[in-house]
Amino acid sequence: DLNTLGQATLPAGLYAIRQLKGLAVERIALVGGNSFMRLFARIVLTLGRFGHFAFFESEPEAIAWAGEVSN
Repeated sequence: DLNTLGQATLPAGLYAIRQLKGLAVERIALVGGNSFMRLFARIVLTLGRFGHFAFFESEPEAIAWAGEVSN
């Protein structure tokens, strides 16, 4: 939930990349957030080479997308 992150910093973004790289993640669904938070998340996830991520306004939409079977 991007609404709970507050002000993110570059070191926080780099830490997030390192932590995510250690997880077996197929898709990342992000909920909420203002335009800055979405841009910051997009940059972090792109630099971390996480190709399957999307932004949603509601948690049920995000959960439905994250649970879809990828081909």
